[in-house]
Amino acid sequence: MSRKNPFDFRCQHCQKSLDGFHHRAQRKYCSRTCWSLARKLESLRPEIVKAQKERYRQYSRNHRLTLTKEAKAEIQTYNRTAHREKKQQAVEYMGGQCFRCEYSLSNGGCIAAFDFHHRDPKEKDFDLLGPNGNLMFMRRWVKILPELEKCDLLCRNCHATLHFEEN
Repeated sequence: MSRKNPFDFRCQHCQKSLDGFHHRAQRKYCSRTCWSLARKLESLRPEIVKAQKERYRQYSRNHRLTLTKEAKAEIQTYNRTAHREKKQQAVEYMGGQCFRCEYSLSNGGCIAAFDFHHRDPKEKDFDLLGPNGNLMFMRRWVKILPELEKCDLLCRNCHATLHFEEN
């Protein structure tokens, strides 16, 4: 039966021998890469992830409770304004009129009446408007442009008709 050599020190991440290292008995990893990978794997353990989520949930709950009604209203106003500005830019970038029926901003159209329809849903990386219509303002313009290139600008009527015809 072979016994493990007590002076055979190995990296805790990749199991490479630490023989060439000074103070090898005190080292745990062969490189900063192994150290950072081991730390990353450690942080992905389910119990650690669960604890992090709980800490964040507790923090956000406490933070929300400390906001005054005026501060909450100010945040909502800012978010609404940012979303409208970003959607206005996106609609203007796409030409400002419906791809199918020629409904347009220049003819008194409303910005809320426009949707972005992905030509091929399989190429979609993310929803531009989301279920409640406000995801776009949280992304940078550099990330939005490639997604807009995969879309057609449609009014809500044409968008609903198109999806009805597809099904």
